[in-house]
Amino acid sequence: MKKLEQIQAEIAPIRQNLENYRLDFLKKSNNGRNLLFVPAILAIGCFVGMYLAYNYVFVFLGLLILCALLFVWLYNNKFKAPISEYHSKFKSVLLQKIVHELKPDMEYRPAGYIDQSDFRKSLLFNNTPNEGYTGEDYFEGKISNLPIKFSEINAKHFLGKNAVNLFQGIFIIVDVDKPFYGKTFILPDLSDAWIGGIKQNIKKDLGKLGRGQLLYLEEHPEFEKYFAIYTTDHKEAKQILTEEMLDSIMELRALFDTDFYMSFQNEEGFVYIAVPMPSILRPNIRKSISENDTELNRMYQQLSTCFKIIKKLPLNFQST
Repeated sequence: MKKLEQIQAEIAPIRQNLENYRLDFLKKSNNGRNLLFVPAILAIGCFVGMYLAYNYVFVFLGLLILCALLFVWLYNNKFKAPISEYHSKFKSVLLQKIVHELKPDMEYRPAGYIDQSDFRKSLLFNNTPNEGYTGEDYFEGKISNLPIKFSEINAKHFLGKNAVNLFQGIFIIVDVDKPFYGKTFILPDLSDAWIGGIKQNIKKDLGKLGRGQLLYLEEHPEFEKYFAIYTTDHKEAKQILTEEMLDSIMELRALFDTDFYMSFQNEEGFVYIAVPMPSILRPNIRKSISENDTELNRMYQQLSTCFKIIKKLPLNFQST
């Protein structure tokens, strides 16, 4: 994997060309932002008109609705659209090049993402996304000789008219070429605020969601503090959860400073990993990419961190 200094030299001409696009899109976005004042001022005029000429209140209400519609249209098409165009241009031109230099054999599709059926197969979340599943930044290739694919995912679950954020972050699928005859899940310990027997009862109740029985590792109290383990095969689970595996998961949790989800299942041998985090590969249109290396450094570090997840975990199981 190339170092950042090498990549900077390779992409120098591309950065300058993209900087010109950035400035153009930024100007369009700023102009769009200024246009937002037009419907806002008109709306204020409507409120004043209703106060001074209340006999025409319904006329002003109609105008208020038109002002609101105009504001939404200007926001989406004149302010937000140039930013989205810049994101697409950045990813298709510069980020593609960075990925190729960083991992030449890695496929990268900016608009692609993990299929919803694969997300559901993981069984990592209590609900399934319905009409609220999107993503971006799809990667597929090999890391440490293991076939892997991952992307950013934003999954929502709708309960009536209310949308519940199910998951937002990096979702990873690793083919470890080892059949799992049971199912083993490592989930954040959501009962961490409770103590003693009450805490254990909560863990057991969570296990009733189809993930098997609770597996408690008495010899690893620090791990138990942050995670709950469920499995349909205790013997297989203990073979998977070696000292090295547990230590690696704890290190990754500290690295990301966030919850960490994993499941080992399927006779074909798949490991599913979910790391909640905000979008990591969206450039800031207000930051230059030619005058300083802030954005480039951030992208490099974030991509390297994603690859580090697989390198850190001992997933090269011996097939049996």
